[in-house]
Order: sequence, then structure tokens, then C-alpha cells
Amino acid sequence: FREQEDGSSGNPDNVTGKWSGMIGKVISGEADLAIADITITREREQDVDFTMPYMNLGISILYKKPQKSPSLFSFMSPFSTSVWQSVLAAYVGVSLLMYVIARISPKEWTNPYPCIDESELEELENQFSLNNSFWFVTGSIMQQGSELAPISTSTRMLASVWWFFILIIVSSYTANLAAFLTIEQNEEIFSDVTELANQRADAPNFVKYGAKAGGATEGFFKASNHTMYQKMWHYMQENYDDVMMKSNKD
Repeated sequence: FREQEDGSSGNPDNVTGKWSGMIGKVISGEADLAIADITITREREQDVDFTMPYMNLGISILYKKPQKSPSLFSFMSPFSTSVWQSVLAAYVGVSLLMYVIARISPKEWTNPYPCIDESELEELENQFSLNNSFWFVTGSIMQQGSELAPISTSTRMLASVWWFFILIIVSSYTANLAAFLTIEQNEEIFSDVTELANQRADAPNFVKYGAKAGGATEGFFKASNHTMYQKMWHYMQENYDDVMMKSNKD
């Protein structure tokens, strides 16, 4: 057994047509066979025979896993921005609605001094002031309650609907937060090869891409007639020394 010095599977010379690498040694008779992860291509099959493939793989993109930096507002990740905006709007709306309904409802106007007859009082008191209305709704969100308790049917119905809404929101938030803390979220730099090829060179998060020099992937881009793949090959040619690797270890 002899190890190929340059680690190349083999590619034909554009001028002489002579093969390099392991395939070149098999053709010249220096080796009886080559054992490696050699990709079967139409061009190679014209000059050498292959055994039955032991692994079928397509062209995949390998990139470094992005590192996430901790954020001060990570606790807001379980919900999207639109959901948080909707919850905030509901919070303000229900607080104002509670204040208005409590002012309209006669039963919410009570005697603050039970020992004094209501006829002798100049004015009854309503527990749901604007501040107390917001405090009541806030206590419901935190599931801590408050010393305030609706008296009239209308305010109780509004409070019941709000409590049910908060039950769903808090349960969903808790479940999503647990998932965010236990399940690692993969950040997608790009979703497909089209986005990779159409990157702007001056973009701050520009992703360099290349292939193994002399490999089947390089040959695929080099011989492709597809406009997008030609564009990617043009980039690889311009930055050949920087993006084309000599071996799989690189």
C-alpha cells in the first residue's frame, strides 16, 4: 500500500488529457487499484472502472457553527416581536376598559365608611381608579393577584376573560422558554445555495465558500453550464488560494 503524496483523487490535464493523482497512477500502471473516497463522475468512468458505490452522497455545504452571544433580552426570545406588541396592546386596552366599565357600573361605587349611612355621604368611592385598574391587570399577568376585587357583573366578566387570556399566554411562554433553554437553536446564515451565491461582497456577514482543490466538487462547478454555478465558480477562481483547500483536513 502506498499513500498518495498530494492526496488528490485525480483530474485530467486540459492540454494533454493526462490524469493526475490516484487515477493517473492506476491508468499508468503504477498502482493496481486505488482505495479512497473517490467520487464517481462521468469523466472518470471513461478511463477507469469503479466498484459498486458504498456511499451515495450529494454536494453539501459545510460551515462553521455561529457562536451566539448572551443577550440582556434573551427572556423575550420565546415570543416574536408582534406577539409582545399584541400582549402590550391587550394589557393597555383591558386596563382602560376596566377603568371605564367600573366608572359606568353603579355597583362599583361603594361606601368607603360602612359605619356611616350612604345618604349622609357626599360622594361614593370607586376602587378602580386609573392606577388601580393598571395594577389589577398587572397582578393578573404576574399571577399574584391584588387586593382589588370586581363587584359588578360586567367587571367580573371582563376580569374572567382577561384571566383566561393570561392563562394561555403564560402557559405558552413557559413552555417556549423551557424549549429555548434546553433545545439548541441553529441560526441560519443562509437557507439555500442561491442566497450563498447572491451575497454582496461588501456585506458585513459575507460568507466565503470554496471546495477541495482538484476534487469532484470543483469539477462540477467548473464544468457546469448553470448561470448560478458559473457565478460561484468565478468567485472561487478569483479567490482560489484563499477558499480552495488542498485536502479534507484543511
